[in-house]
Amino acid sequence: MYEDIIYTVNDPVAIIEFNREDRLNAASDKMLAELRHACAAAEADPAVVGIIITGRGRGFCAGRDVAKVGGASGPSRPEGDGSLPVELGDPDIGEDYARSYAYLSTLRKPVIAAINGPCVGLGFVLAMMCDMRYMAENAFMMTAFAQRGLVAENGVGWFLPRMVGIGRALEILWSSRRIKGPEAAELGLVEKSVPGDELINEATAFIQMLADSVAPSSMHIIKKQVMRSLQSNFGSAFDESRNALDDARAGGDATEGITAFQEKRKPNFKRIGGEES
Repeated sequence: MYEDIIYTVNDPVAIIEFNREDRLNAASDKMLAELRHACAAAEADPAVVGIIITGRGRGFCAGRDVAKVGGASGPSRPEGDGSLPVELGDPDIGEDYARSYAYLSTLRKPVIAAINGPCVGLGFVLAMMCDMRYMAENAFMMTAFAQRGLVAENGVGWFLPRMVGIGRALEILWSSRRIKGPEAAELGLVEKSVPGDELINEATAFIQMLADSVAPSSMHIIKKQVMRSLQSNFGSAFDESRNALDDARAGGDATEGITAFQEKRKPNFKRIGGEES
């Protein structure tokens, strides 16, 4: 089905690999359209609890493939070729996220970027849009925009200061310097920096832990709470959390979670996609 990505599912994990090794996985329109399609497939599949996005070979994503878009002035939106379904995500997270690659922030399942190599420009944007980031120690990330006479594109100027603070965000965006795994973890750009040969195993182990012990419905709602709270005041976020708590208490997962705790067994939560684990 795919050409510029590789998509595999091994319950409870879906792995999406960028598959343009000869270009360090620089993004073509086809690759971006296939990424969106694979995310929709993973979100609808009850065998998938979490999604890992990574690169095949030496690179994560070396930015936009300018040879495919006509240079720096080429299109910057992931419309794709029109033949792949694009409906995905939770629209209640907010219409502001219905832009460009921010759809990654609306998926109802955890999304981890496993940064295995150069993560540059648009690759940096895609990684920032994921829920979490694991990074190989020898991999590097850089924004590259200012060095090309460009700007902080696709909303990364909004995400980045919320992760690392205003001063650090400006330093990273202005300098376009290379940041390797250990420093990225220290700055808060990534959650974990590990040896490259452990990268996918670490990300997989985290999703497996979630699948074993956490309600997918809870992960979905908590993600919605966090993303919506970035655009609201405390009072609104507090009121929404009370309403969400009432809904959770009325649902089957809360009953199952309490019963499993009392019976000292693993919970059997319902997977997103309609089936039980």
